[in-house]
Amino acid sequence: MSMNESRINENCARLNRRLAALLLFAASASACASIPPGVAGGDADALAAKMLEAVNYKAWQNKTAAVGWSFRGDHIHFWDRERGLVEVKWDDYVVRFSKKDLQGRAYRNGKPVGDAGETAELLAKANAYFVNDAFWLNPLFHIESPGVQLELIGENSLKAVFTSGGVTPGDTYVFHTDGDGLVTEMQLWVSIVPFKGSTATFENYAVSETGVKTARLYDYIVTIDIGDVKMYAKYPESGGEDRFADLLK
Repeated sequence: MSMNESRINENCARLNRRLAALLLFAASASACASIPPGVAGGDADALAAKMLEAVNYKAWQNKTAAVGWSFRGDHIHFWDRERGLVEVKWDDYVVRFSKKDLQGRAYRNGKPVGDAGETAELLAKANAYFVNDAFWLNPLFHIESPGVQLELIGENSLKAVFTSGGVTPGDTYVFHTDGDGLVTEMQLWVSIVPFKGSTATFENYAVSETGVKTARLYDYIVTIDIGDVKMYAKYPESGGEDRFADLLK
């Protein structure tokens, strides 16, 4: 490569960094917004019920024993909801653990990780991935969590304030619906995102094997692709292997 070509490449890289910084600044400037006021009470509860019915939340609660999905192609999850067991795969790692006590096993390239300290770090990392990625599996479901205050905004928007519990009390979400209860957009005021009031659109809705309806794509600050979603009425399936057998020995 000639010196001139090297300088051109360096200038292009510098320009790309500047453009990325400008885009990030523009996103932050356009996204910042105040939390809108709402009204708690029966109308807010009625809209919440309508929204949950639109995605068949009852099927999630009563007919879905387990679910598998991927997050942006980076993390692959399997959640045995009935037994409270989780498997997370990323890079060369597979980690399986119990949600009750975060105890489990970690594997690298198919071999057990022998060091106790490294295993503990991998368990914590897997749980962090799971908590974030399970939220995006269907953000609406979390309005049923303890300590959530619901308020109606206008006719078709619902504000959910996580007043207690969880790791980030005070986080606020506003769900905008299409009038039939199906969420089209969600605004976020959360501690881990600097852009207050940023909007995620819900796209590519699909119905799972157990009848639950979820968005498979979120257009947010980055695109969040929820892929390979499969929901199980029973796990392990009849005659099938149990991926959590090593935890049950």
